Amino acid sequence: LEPTRWGEVFLKLNELNIDSKYHESIIIFLVFLKCDVLKLDEEVQPPAPSALSQATLRSYPEESLYVLLITRVLTLFQVDQKPSNYHGPIDKKTLIFRDHLSFIKENLNELFEAVLISSLTSGEFNRLSLDNFGWARKIVRYLPFKLDSPNTIMAMMWEFFLQKYLHNGNAKNDALSLVATEFNTYKSTPNLDEQFVESHRFLLEISKVMQELNAAKLIDENVFKLFTKAVEFTTTALSS
Repeated sequence: LEPTRWGEVFLKLNELNIDSKYHESIIIFLVFLKCDVLKLDEEVQPPAPSALSQATLRSYPEESLYVLLITRVLTLFQVDQKPSNYHGPIDKKTLIFRDHLSFIKENLNELFEAVLISSLTSGEFNRLSLDNFGWARKIVRYLPFKLDSPNTIMAMMWEFFLQKYLHNGNAKNDALSLVATEFNTYKSTPNLDEQFVESHRFLLEISKVMQELNAAKLIDENVFKLFTKAVEFTTTALSS
């Protein structure tokens, strides 16, 4: 068997030194791009209102597009937070995009379950080699795509951070303070700085994959260039 061009990119994840904890999210991202139902920079239909202010959309049209791409990709990143009732901003545009990815994840989960059952019924391995506890501990618990999709909190925190960064003279600390206040992170996410750094690292991992996809001519080059600039924008903002 020979892999498809998409499969070749998937097989390069280890070669690209992609952190294994992001493999599942990246597979979902690859399937999303391959399905080509919605472009990464495309408006959903019917259009949903942006969480960005009208002043931001008018004054910073290019940067607003960067923010759109960043927030969409970060719907695949789960912020590390303590259990709490959420009281904060809601972004309908990001939630709609999350639904697209959740649908893909559910289908991948069903695919893996179907493959496992098919392997069992066709006798590809000795199903009696494990008892019920063994199946649960060694097989079922390691099946991918089982957990709920990440929430959109990290994506929205970046959205508010970058908007404040643009309007406040590129002042990172003020932007972080706004995020902490708006999202009440003092109790739920005390390590806010670390979460921004970790989510930025995730964006860099996605960038590696996007570069491979672009080299294989599997995605629109304009989308690749736009995403590259968007990640560079986040790097500048976070290191300021």
